[in-house]
Amino acid sequence: MIATIAGNAAAVTSLINANAALDAVDNEGCTALIHAAIRNHRDCAGHLLRAKADPSLRAAAGTHRDQTALDVAFALGLDQLAAKLLPHAHDASEEQPRRAQNAAGAIR
Repeated sequence: MIATIAGNAAAVTSLINANAALDAVDNEGCTALIHAAIRNHRDCAGHLLRAKADPSLRAAAGTHRDQTALDVAFALGLDQLAAKLLPHAHDASEEQPRRAQNAAGAIR
């Protein structure tokens, strides 16, 4: 998780290759994928998604309580990251398709 917080994509890849727990959580229940969203580390998020980190997990506490990585990306206006996360979302709400369309338009 520290590698993701630091935005160190190479270290994230090394940890994935070493079979690190992709969906481990910190004291606020945030996963590495949620931390990648909070900090807009798109490369780290991409590595985690390809390794099958679960994008449906929600933070258990703190500022981003009950938010998935996609929710965080939308909330922070990170359209490129949201567009990367959206195809992996398990629980898309009615609001997410509209936001995704706006995100896709922003990166064209």
